[in-house]
Amino acid sequence: MCQVLDGKHGRIVRIRDGVGEVVGDGCLALDIGTRALYIGADGSIYFIDEGGSRVQRYFNGITSPVAGGPESGSGAAQLEDAEDIFVTKEGVLYVSDSGNNRIQKWPPGSSEGITVAGGNGKGSRLDQLQHPVGLHVTEDATIYIADYQNHRVIKWKEGWFRVVA
Repeated sequence: MCQVLDGKHGRIVRIRDGVGEVVGDGCLALDIGTRALYIGADGSIYFIDEGGSRVQRYFNGITSPVAGGPESGSGAAQLEDAEDIFVTKEGVLYVSDSGNNRIQKWPPGSSEGITVAGGNGKGSRLDQLQHPVGLHVTEDATIYIADYQNHRVIKWKEGWFRVVA
């Protein structure tokens, strides 16, 4: 089975045995287009809904918002220009919130994110990010961040960080 993010048409297509199937309603669930896709340990499909500055989850035929909302912004419950997502096997969601130059962590069921990296304004100091576009989280909660406009990859662990590339 393969999942394809068709951002141009605002849909996710699941391909199984050579047959494609649109996942979700393709209209109300996906507001304009989609950016990132992540398959959770339970088979849930998480994706960034570009138009709504939110992350949604598709599971068992139901699409529901899990982070952000219909209005973009810089509050703890908002996202601005989110670029990438990562979901741990425990269901903790990490969002590369590029417009706010931060990485947000959303524990399962949380209505607000916790800033775990960046969030100190746009800049090049190690405690700042400038348009983070990608991230990966290891089992020990180390976060690797692609900090696009600073041309670097940062390794972040609670309490410390360093440039690795």
